[in-house]
Amino acid sequence: MRCSLFCAVIDLYFYGSRADTPCRVRRGFRPAPFLRHQFIALPCQLFPAQPTHSSTVNNGAIEVNCMIFNHFKNSRDKMTAMALVINGELVEDSVLAREAENLRQRFQEVPEEQRQGIGLGPGDLEQRAIEWARENVIEQTLIKQEALKDDSPIDEQLRTKAFDKIIKDYGGEEKFKETGLKEEDLLASITTNLKVDRYVTMITANTKQPRTKDLAEYYRKNKDIYRTEEMVRAAHIVKHVEKDITEEQARKEAAGLYEQLQNGRSFEEIADELSDCPGSGGDLGYFPRGKMVNEFEDVVFNLEVGETSQVFKTVFGFHIAKLLDRRPKGLKAFSDVKDEIEQILVKRNQVKFLEDHVDHLRAAAEIEDRVLKKKDVAQPSEEPDKQL
Repeated sequence: MRCSLFCAVIDLYFYGSRADTPCRVRRGFRPAPFLRHQFIALPCQLFPAQPTHSSTVNNGAIEVNCMIFNHFKNSRDKMTAMALVINGELVEDSVLAREAENLRQRFQEVPEEQRQGIGLGPGDLEQRAIEWARENVIEQTLIKQEALKDDSPIDEQLRTKAFDKIIKDYGGEEKFKETGLKEEDLLASITTNLKVDRYVTMITANTKQPRTKDLAEYYRKNKDIYRTEEMVRAAHIVKHVEKDITEEQARKEAAGLYEQLQNGRSFEEIADELSDCPGSGGDLGYFPRGKMVNEFEDVVFNLEVGETSQVFKTVFGFHIAKLLDRRPKGLKAFSDVKDEIEQILVKRNQVKFLEDHVDHLRAAAEIEDRVLKKKDVAQPSEEPDKQL
């Protein structure tokens, strides 16, 4: 399986879910969705690493992923003494190292059982990351080279939006200036990425659209994906037990709010104005069993639609819950998931179309592995804010 296709598989099937609310009722946040990693994403060489493992800037059209180079920092001889020359363009070893670290992290996010299903054993992650990083970088570079042949201007609004977002993520202009980078270099990098996005959009514009029978066949073969557990939609009012709020104080405050409900004040109004988790009338959305703490689920799943509970305790404090709706266990109707399936198949066709296109570019390309001398190997800075 080629590396870009693997990334598309992750994109299509291995999304993690996230909590839709910051309220402290859920058992814990599941892994965040994977960064969208396709082989058209350019390696980030301009931006210094920030104090996070990964920095993603989404400008509405593309994503610029800047991966901190740390895992291979003390073992560069494993791969980073080897650079690439692609159609005369030198791609330095540090670019390969960053891409390998990107892949390694994403491999580790995939559950062990799913990794084994695609042939990634426990001892394969490092070497596979190195091998696939090389393939990814070659494909990224070929696409970039083609995109830059188009001299027509890019959308200035998109470029400005991306620039403003990056500056904001750095903490403002002053913080960005402290990195030592130049705004013109940042703008040049954004322009390149926008040209890549434009080129890929043009290349995939004529991708074959799935037929209705294709959608129906996908649904028939993947019904397990669309089976649903019993789900409820609930709202809550909560008073948290905090460092400076005792359990007894929180219980009394919740009891006072319950009394207001009994006297006719609306649940939504109290949830928005007096709850420790305000907003949206306290609505937590739909969730199955296993998403919330047991004490909360034991109450909510035993309510009737429209019924409001009395005050009850969880590990987070004292709650009043209201059941807004209930969905029984079953299979989602084809009509409800048709658009979602269409997006999946369109994306799959685009990936295949683009891979075929890159294969043609690669067949005509001159690609050379180049061993760098010791003095030519750029050493990473020990200071995170200086790492490129």
